[in-house]
Amino acid sequence: MTTVEFTGSSWSVGHGRSTGQTADTGTISLVAGADGVSGSSFDVSDWSEAFIASWGHKGDGTNQAIADNWPIYRPGSLTTEVDWEFNSNHDGTDDDHMVHVLVNTLLNVTRFANTSNTQDTTAIGISSANLTDLAAAMVLGTSISSGPVPLTPGAGGTTGSPR
Repeated sequence: MTTVEFTGSSWSVGHGRSTGQTADTGTISLVAGADGVSGSSFDVSDWSEAFIASWGHKGDGTNQAIADNWPIYRPGSLTTEVDWEFNSNHDGTDDDHMVHVLVNTLLNVTRFANTSNTQDTTAIGISSANLTDLAAAMVLGTSISSGPVPLTPGAGGTTGSPR
């Protein structure tokens, strides 16, 4: 377990939880309560000043492929929502999602999308983010995949990993 405290007066954190989902896509409403369901509605206001931390997906326990367990989370069409999407090979029937959205007016968040779904490594240029200090920057990457669950190499499995 890792605990991170964001200090300073400019931080705000919204939370969202959605349970019992069966679809390949959906939306999570954001609230102020840390449990993701209580409290007033949470408004990000500006997605270029916010990032999504999605450390809380639980699959149904029977479907173990990456497509079943690693959705991608992205800003919703409203600033009070986060959208999620699984690969189309998703077989889950009882998925729970938990997200946290961290907002700070001093952040400069630029999102890039690549839907080529190519195998192996794909380079995505980030020069348009206009980073002023690479040492103070962080790259957060997510993707959806239909690859198999990571297994022990040499045991008929793969060395694949969550993306």
